[in-house]
Amino acid sequence: MKNNKNIIVFLTIILLIFFKNTFAEEFYFETPELEVLDNGRLLKTDKGGKVTTDTKTEITANKFEFDKSTSILKATNNAKINDNLNNISIYADEIKYNKLTSIITANTKVKVDDDTNKLNIKADEIKYNKLTSIITANKNVEIIDDVNKINIKADEVIFDKITSIITANNNVEVIDFSNKVLIKGNKIIYVKNKEEIFTKENTQIFIGKQYHIKSDDIIFLKNENKIFSEKFTTLKDNKNQNFYTVEKFRYFVKEKLFRGKKIKLLTKSEDEYLFDDGLINLATNEMEGKDLEANFTKNKFGNNKNEPRLKGNNAFNNSKVTKISKAVFTTCKRRDNDKCPPWVIQAKEAKHDKEKKIIFYKNAWLK
Repeated sequence: MKNNKNIIVFLTIILLIFFKNTFAEEFYFETPELEVLDNGRLLKTDKGGKVTTDTKTEITANKFEFDKSTSILKATNNAKINDNLNNISIYADEIKYNKLTSIITANTKVKVDDDTNKLNIKADEIKYNKLTSIITANKNVEIIDDVNKINIKADEVIFDKITSIITANNNVEVIDFSNKVLIKGNKIIYVKNKEEIFTKENTQIFIGKQYHIKSDDIIFLKNENKIFSEKFTTLKDNKNQNFYTVEKFRYFVKEKLFRGKKIKLLTKSEDEYLFDDGLINLATNEMEGKDLEANFTKNKFGNNKNEPRLKGNNAFNNSKVTKISKAVFTTCKRRDNDKCPPWVIQAKEAKHDKEKKIIFYKNAWLK
């Protein structure tokens, strides 16, 4: 029994040493002067220089401080990191690089196979505590991802090198240069290797200079060219002065198509269009939808006492015309208890010419 216990302890120690040597990053300093303090625990320099690691990471700054007891390297004043493995560059006033190691502990009936560094472990119980290399950057932080054409600016950024996850906090701006999309928020998470962006709570998206989206908890799947949210959203068209609200949306980036549920459109002339479901083409400023209710301004047809409105099944709308199938139109004032208006015009199709302020009907009758 005693021999068996010794074997188990011996194997556990071998595992700990193996993984520490395998995963621990080494720092190499290139600087004119390096102070060694506190019995070798602390390394400092204010002469500037460069620190490189064996995982193809390069840090430059005017000042460095490395605490061996915590494995934290702090770089300040014009700090910059080039992570050649992940193709990421980080700029900041202050950067902290937390160099940690991975540890595996295995107990009871341990078996280890090492076939040319392809490690296979079998045991009744295995505990795997995988710590990772963390980079924290503060103040005036900028990250450049040349591969995916993404630029991130924030007050604070935390970069997990192993998972390639970047968490940006406070005054965050993410620019997708390939699609001309700008995202702003207080917390944005960028999963680099999957090209996925997640925002938390209040978020603004600017598509070129014309469109401005406001929503919460947005997901941007860049490799699928799709942005969406399940939360209440507003869309402002600065050029045409149209304002949309939707319960949730999907935006297809390449096609510039914005799809929403329960769409409400308020036009420059203050006409209101309500769609149960609709698709807005941001490139052509055209809209298609179903179950439309259009409420026009009272003076639209020359009488301020009217309440003109139009309903229908399927609809097409742009800046010049609105077309509706199975249309119902009236100008009568609304009555209490949702009573039917004194008269309506029903038609197989109705076409509202916005410039001429005329509605044309096809197969129509007066009820």
